Amino acid sequence: MRLIHLAQFHRLALLSAPILLGATSIAAQTGTTVDYPRISVGISGGVRAGAFLWDIPDQTILATGANPLDHPPSSVFHLHRDVAVGQTFTAFANFYSGPRWGFTFEFAYLGLTLDDTCELAVDGGDAVLKAACAGLHGGARYADGFQGHGGSAISFNVGAAYRTSVGKGMQPYFKGLVGLATLPTSTVAMSSTYGDIGSPVNLTIYPAFGSNAVRLSGTAVAGISSAPVHGFGIHLEVRETFITQEVVTAATASQNLVPPSTAVWKGFPSILFGFDLVLKREHGKRY
Repeated sequence: MRLIHLAQFHRLALLSAPILLGATSIAAQTGTTVDYPRISVGISGGVRAGAFLWDIPDQTILATGANPLDHPPSSVFHLHRDVAVGQTFTAFANFYSGPRWGFTFEFAYLGLTLDDTCELAVDGGDAVLKAACAGLHGGARYADGFQGHGGSAISFNVGAAYRTSVGKGMQPYFKGLVGLATLPTSTVAMSSTYGDIGSPVNLTIYPAFGSNAVRLSGTAVAGISSAPVHGFGIHLEVRETFITQEVVTAATASQNLVPPSTAVWKGFPSILFGFDLVLKREHGKRY
């Protein structure tokens, strides 16, 4: 999984680099390399890496419709949950008081699709539970044992920006941001939908509980932007966004019980390419 993430980043970087170098070359030829933006807005989009959330190797699942007092044969599920690789988009505004230091405000979208897997660690002989375990694998087709677990995180952030150099064709920068992220999808609740898509059956393993709506977030950014040409620029950046996520820490006695959980910080690396609209720029010496 990690190799897939790195391959996607590498592919996007190879596609973006010629565009950035071309714009830099144009900036040098037009003589605008001594300009630096004071106020700018922009958008960017790219690929976000996935992340491991939690793993429970020994979750007991009782036979469906059985009375626990009768001690029916149970199965044991090995449950695993990741956040799948996805897309990310940002919209931002930068305000520089001088050539190097400034403030930045950002709206960011992270598509957080949950990727679940299940292995039948102990087969209790219940065909329904076998189907339920198969139904936990990520996808969209119930009849084939797949289902989707869509979700998203939208964050609002504020922070500081720093340019290491200005007045050149390529201007490296760093940002540090903090904010709040909305997470409408629970990372603890888990259920399996299986059977025919016309009449699906649902098995709740971990029920939804509490509130997962708002979480703290933090983002570290390193990027490079082209000098503005006729009020426009482009940029390429890598970033890692950290959001607190609720993760399951241990199995329960059976399905449909609230599991023990805790909040942990999870990082989501990404690489983005975008465009800048410079609203105010400064002429001056090379810094």
